[in-house]
Amino acid sequence: MEELVTLIHQQMTLASAPSRIVGMYNACVDLDFAYPNFSAAEFGATFADEQSQRLTAAVDLHGTYPTRLGGGGINAALTAASLGYPASHFVGFIGVIEEFLIGQMITESGIHRIGIHQLSGPSRFNVAIETGTANKILTKPKEYLPRLQEFLDLLKSLNLDPSDWMFTGSFDMDFVLPLSECGHKLFLDTGYSYDKRSRSDLTRFIDGLKRSPLKELIVAVNNGELALVADELGAKGDLFSAGYGIVSEIASRIGIPTVLLFHDAHFATVFEPEGTSWLVPTFEISRPKIHTNAGDTFSGAFLAAYLAARNIFRDSETAAASAVAFANLAAAKRLSDRELPNPVNMKEFLRRNRMREISIAGVRTIDASQLAERMPRFRIPEGSPPAGVVGVRKVVSAR
Repeated sequence: MEELVTLIHQQMTLASAPSRIVGMYNACVDLDFAYPNFSAAEFGATFADEQSQRLTAAVDLHGTYPTRLGGGGINAALTAASLGYPASHFVGFIGVIEEFLIGQMITESGIHRIGIHQLSGPSRFNVAIETGTANKILTKPKEYLPRLQEFLDLLKSLNLDPSDWMFTGSFDMDFVLPLSECGHKLFLDTGYSYDKRSRSDLTRFIDGLKRSPLKELIVAVNNGELALVADELGAKGDLFSAGYGIVSEIASRIGIPTVLLFHDAHFATVFEPEGTSWLVPTFEISRPKIHTNAGDTFSGAFLAAYLAARNIFRDSETAAASAVAFANLAAAKRLSDRELPNPVNMKEFLRRNRMREISIAGVRTIDASQLAERMPRFRIPEGSPPAGVVGVRKVVSAR
C-alpha cells in the first residue's frame, strides 16, 4: 500500500498538464451535534420533522457542536490539494466564516497550490446530526439559487478544457442541470441531498444530459442512496446486480461513459457497464475523531487518484481499484485524526492500521497484497519533486 500511495502521488506531481478538478458550488458552516445513544430511526421518530430536529439540536446542551467547514465541493477540492494534486480549484459562494475556516485548513494542511474563485455572500449554516447509526444534514440548499447566473458566469470564466472535471456534492437539479452545460466531465456526489423526496430527480437529470456537452460522468453513492437510485431506475437484485443495472441504464439513456462509485463504512467499489464484481475493504478505525466529512474526503481523493491511476495502469479495473484503495485510506485518515490526508500522514497511518477483512460470495476482494501484485515495477526518477508541490494560491474575488 505504501508503494501505491507513492506511485499515485508521483504521477500526480509529475503530470505536465493535469486535468483540473473544480469543486463547487458553495462552502458552508456545519454545526455538529452528536447523539451517539440514538439510532437514526430513533432520532427521526422522536423528532418527527426537520424543523423540530433543527431546533432540538440547536438548544439541547447535551449534544456536542463543534463548528467545521461544510460543503462537498470545497472539502473535495481541499482534499485533492492536500494530497498534492496540482490543479485543484473551488468555484462558488464563500461567507466570511467559511473563508476563515478555509484559510485555517490550508495553513494547517500545508497546502501550497489551490485555486479559490470566490463569490462573496452571507455565511450559510447547516445542522449536522450524528447519531449512533447514521448522519443527517439539515440544510437550505436553494439559498444561493437567485445568484445562479452569477456563479455560472464565474465558472465559465475559467474556460474549462475538455479534460477538466467539475465536482459537485449537490443534487439540486435547479443547479446541476445548468452546470452540466458548462463542461465535458462531471463528478456528481449525491451526498445527503438525495433522499425519498428527490424521487424522479435522477431521471430528470439523465433526460437533461441528452442535450448537454458532457462526455464522461461519475456518480458517487452510499448504501442508502444506491437503494433509492436503484428503485428509481428499476434496477433489481442484490447490491452488485443493482449497481451494474444502474450504470447500464444511465449509459444506455445518455450514450456516454458512466461510472458508479459506491462507498460505505466497510468497502467501496466501482461499477462500469462491462465490469466485473470486486470490492476493496475500508480500514479499521478503533476511535474515529469525527463522523462526517468522510464522503467528501473519499470522493475528492478518489477523483484525484483515479485521474493519476488511469495514466499508470493499462486496464480500467486496476486503475479504479487502486484509486478506491487510495481513497479508502485517505478517508480513514481524515476520520481518525481530523486532519486532511497527505502522502506523508497516510503512510504513517498505514503503519498503525490495517484493512478490514471482508468477503462476499461471488465477489472478488482486492486487498493490499492483491493490489501489490497488480502494480507494475517502478522507480522514482532522479530529480523528482518533493512531496509538497510548491505553487501559488490564486484567489479571485467577485462580487
